[in-house]
Amino acid sequence: MAQNILGLDINDTQLTAVVITGKGKDRRIKAAASVPRQNHDDLLQGLAALLEEVSWQGGTCVLGVPLSLLSLRNLNLPFTNTRKIEQILPFELEEHLLVPVARQIIDTVVVHGGEDASHLLVAACEKELLAGLLEQLRTAHLDPEIVCPACYCLARRLASSKKNRESFLLLYGDLCSLSMVLCLQGTMIFMRRVVYPEQVFTEEIFIQQDRKIFIQDQEAAVSAIQGLCSLVDKSLDLIAFSLPMEVNSDRVLLAGPMLRCDGFSDIIEQSLDRPVIPCDLAKELSLGRARPVLPVWQPAVYDSALSLALLGSSRRVPLNFRKNEFAARHVLMGSKKRVMAVAGVVSLVLLIGLGYLFFDALQLQKRHDSLTAEMERIFKHNFPAVTRIVDPLLQMRARIRELETPKVSMPLFTSEPRILTILTDISTRLPVNLSLHVSRFVVDQDSVRLKGTTDAFNNVNTIKTLLAKSPLFSDVNIVSASKAKGKDVIRFALRMQLVEDF
Repeated sequence: MAQNILGLDINDTQLTAVVITGKGKDRRIKAAASVPRQNHDDLLQGLAALLEEVSWQGGTCVLGVPLSLLSLRNLNLPFTNTRKIEQILPFELEEHLLVPVARQIIDTVVVHGGEDASHLLVAACEKELLAGLLEQLRTAHLDPEIVCPACYCLARRLASSKKNRESFLLLYGDLCSLSMVLCLQGTMIFMRRVVYPEQVFTEEIFIQQDRKIFIQDQEAAVSAIQGLCSLVDKSLDLIAFSLPMEVNSDRVLLAGPMLRCDGFSDIIEQSLDRPVIPCDLAKELSLGRARPVLPVWQPAVYDSALSLALLGSSRRVPLNFRKNEFAARHVLMGSKKRVMAVAGVVSLVLLIGLGYLFFDALQLQKRHDSLTAEMERIFKHNFPAVTRIVDPLLQMRARIRELETPKVSMPLFTSEPRILTILTDISTRLPVNLSLHVSRFVVDQDSVRLKGTTDAFNNVNTIKTLLAKSPLFSDVNIVSASKAKGKDVIRFALRMQLVEDF
């Protein structure tokens, strides 16, 4: 019997459902529907209409949530062991999240790992919010086995397509915001949600009628979209400086309801100065569609829910919030006799080993209590300021690593005009007639990073050669140099390593 999987996307502006059936290459889209989200506090009315429209009779359900419900962070930890990461992560997040860690459900993905460090993408959702959402779904007779960020799932599915094996930036636009997911070589390394300015909502710059979205004020719409694209560029620059890997996002994929708005894609393409490609997931995966689906199918509306439905057959799902106390409940399928037989065997094994284990456990408990008390005493003696002790050994190692790790940030006030010295040295070495525009200049304790534009590739080499002669820098490297599309401008980035005694 064919398996039915429901992909349910609860977005900020609409509820979307896609039902697929079959397995492997025989999968096809059975039903699809979308209803506007009128009330954000009560989903029951919209869910009832949605499920009735797709004629849902039960099966596997996958729920996608918007980034507006999540807290997203990128963290660097000085170890790679998965167990250590899970133990130390709550302590690392205490300073990054507004809501206490104990009140949030957290999942992570390792986006880049080295020999002695891990770079993580962390997503957190408030437990109270998730519990309320699941309760409303149960009232509608839905119990999703997977709950994950919808745009992350869409980007992951697009990355599996043959056309998108290279790196890309996914932008998912709706009437409220623009969600971005950066994918490098099949790995999603960064997510962020940027919101339109207040003017978009107070003056109704965008209006939705039937199956289209129209722009009422062209000038205000261009200004709003350009503002979003500026935030996207700043986010890409930030993640590029924080990761020890090359970040290339020249390929932009556009998805979401705003694809139905004429001119939206063109404005983004001009603002980002990158080609923008509209998404069509069903076409890329060559999925068949039932005859009733063909007249209503729109990739802009249903791509996200479709990616969720395709996730239903996956064994391992990253960033899944159905874990710990929110883990999906599975009913054991088996006869009563089999259950009793298994219980009998387990009881027999327990009785045989009980005598040995009881004595051994007493000895181990005494040893454990003695060592724990000794570790707590040593920890309190060395770190008297710490009042909360959970695992003294692990916390002590973390504190020692913090002390050994060199400080990256530069103090706000110093006795020496360090930055002025660097600026003076650079400006005196570069000729006045050299065309140069500096867009970003970052100084830390170890290096100087310069990003800007010039009018020729030779100028980049000239700048590097002149700065390499400076006694302040031990090494000067060209990080990147490329010509801007449609412009006689060369974008470049330099990294200068400061000498040790400076």
